[in-house]
Amino acid sequence: MKFLKYIIVTALLISFISCTTSSEPQMYEVEISVNPSAEGTIHPSADSLYEEGSVITFRANGSEAYAFSEWTGDVSSSKNPLQLTVDKNYNITAGFARKQYDLTVDKTGDGTVQETVVQAKTYEHGAVVELRATPETGYEFKDWSGDLNSTDNPKTLVMDGPKTVTANFQVNPTKAAVKINIDWTSLDQSLNKAKYKGISDSVTHFGARLVYPAQNAVFIQSVEKVTADSLGIITMEVPSADTARLLVTAVRYENGNHKVFGMGVLEDITIDNGTAYDWSVEDISWTKPTWKVADSLATDYGNGTFTVSKEKTYFDLWYLVKTPYITDPLANYEQLIIKLNGTGGEESYENGYREFRAVAENPTPGTANQQSYSFFPWLDSDKFNLPSARYVVEKKGNFTVYWE
Repeated sequence: MKFLKYIIVTALLISFISCTTSSEPQMYEVEISVNPSAEGTIHPSADSLYEEGSVITFRANGSEAYAFSEWTGDVSSSKNPLQLTVDKNYNITAGFARKQYDLTVDKTGDGTVQETVVQAKTYEHGAVVELRATPETGYEFKDWSGDLNSTDNPKTLVMDGPKTVTANFQVNPTKAAVKINIDWTSLDQSLNKAKYKGISDSVTHFGARLVYPAQNAVFIQSVEKVTADSLGIITMEVPSADTARLLVTAVRYENGNHKVFGMGVLEDITIDNGTAYDWSVEDISWTKPTWKVADSLATDYGNGTFTVSKEKTYFDLWYLVKTPYITDPLANYEQLIIKLNGTGGEESYENGYREFRAVAENPTPGTANQQSYSFFPWLDSDKFNLPSARYVVEKKGNFTVYWE
């Protein structure tokens, strides 16, 4: 009987101990580290035991220079805060990245701004950026505005948030700023309207000559076409003038085949100091040059032949060219824009034409012979700062002289 009681008591005790053990909760460890270690905090702090099934919300907070990036390790997520249901042991890393900001640089007036990062490779939090403003010809730097207020140039800027900075340029108050914008496609269209033919993709250079008649002064600049889609820009810083003329030309500079494809003028310009002038090829009056033999020779000219005594050593041909440049006040032959190949020089005007004297020389005076002569007007490249060459102005003259 005592033995039976012992068995019953033992069984009850084992049953009690079993029930007590199975009712205790399962515990798991959650560890969270921070990377970089000094640039963030986690709330609530982890590194503690949690009952199985517990739902915990962890929030990652970055430092002044860093922002939360992602959770890695046993959890992969970019959500913040992170809600975690504990069902095992967890080892998690909260990653933080240096904050990055946009720097927007605008400008007023003509100029460029160079950005140089002094202490970082990107515009991260704390990066020091040097801004340097470079004015275009005719302009000067005025100041910075927006998130940077200063007249210093260059000027450094600490990136502690998104920034918008404006570089303000102004026309030099003691000069005028002249800009000519050459859209090569628009230039092609303008020249076609002026009856210049075959010029598509042929123009390589554009020259400008700003003439001040009263001051006997000239300002010259040119630009080369890089591609058909590029924009050519000519800039000049010039003084004021009550009256000025802008002469322009479009040429092809090609080995053995230099040619004028366009001649134009912008008349009656007033230039004021402290003012910006912005012109395009559409503002130019494009005119084709014309040529003819002098009226005094027109009857004899006929089909381009002349009969001259074989005893003469030379024969004068009077050749007349009319171009938009004809009224350029710099009138002596050395300063003429349009010249004539061979011997001879300018003589006078005739009804708006510049009259040149072309000389046909007799190779064998006293002996009958026949000689062919060719002469043409050409553009003096120096007058437009163009690559040195004789740019032919259509048309050339072909003549035959019979020395009899």
